[in-house]
Amino acid sequence: MKFALNIDDYSARAFGFNTKEQFSLLAHGDIEADIKAPNPKPANIPMMTARRLSMGCRMAVDIGIELLKAHDDIDAVIYSSATGEEEHNYKVLESAAKGVDCSPTDFSMSVHNTGVGNFTILSKKKIPSSSVSAGIDSFLMALTDAYVMLSSGYKKILVVDYNVSIPPFFKNYLKKDFPDYPYSVGLVVSKGNDYEFITAKLNKKSEHLFPVSLGFLLNIIKKEDVTLKGERLLWNVKSKHE
Repeated sequence: MKFALNIDDYSARAFGFNTKEQFSLLAHGDIEADIKAPNPKPANIPMMTARRLSMGCRMAVDIGIELLKAHDDIDAVIYSSATGEEEHNYKVLESAAKGVDCSPTDFSMSVHNTGVGNFTILSKKKIPSSSVSAGIDSFLMALTDAYVMLSSGYKKILVVDYNVSIPPFFKNYLKKDFPDYPYSVGLVVSKGNDYEFITAKLNKKSEHLFPVSLGFLLNIIKKEDVTLKGERLLWNVKSKHE
């Protein structure tokens, strides 16, 4: 597989960071990531709504609205998440196992499209939207989806990838490099050739220091090539951006 696109803008939340300056310092090794650092309160979500959302989803919705305010010509949105709303899902399952009624909030917020659903409700933006869940490939599949939409006539697409805190019950079933902390990365993508994606044979020994979308973002900031590890393929990303 081979395709290319442009990255017009970005935003991120992770490790207590929420500014481009902080992520630039992280990308260049001037500060370190602390997965236990408290994350800032959302700037674009009403507090009553924020309380209902998991931290990862909260950051994803906040980022989406932030980028939409900066780019009102966005004409489609794609949210992706490797785990979906695992926090709320676990609480629903735990209630069922105990034979008690689950929280209405946990039930309503347990679906995989919670992020994009709350984004469209709060932004009141009437544009095509989708939610991608494909395990470790979720972010890469969202970018592939964006490329297909751009090729069919869309001009500017918002792509937001996020993850929630993984409940301890599930951690023994995860690969050691799978992120179990909340984060979110948002990109505004358009048609172009600044970043070229080429798939290659997977090297089973390769691992990620950061989640796929965060690793991609940090290399965008440094304007460097990067190799992203998928489930069955390696994705070599060539930066042509000057």
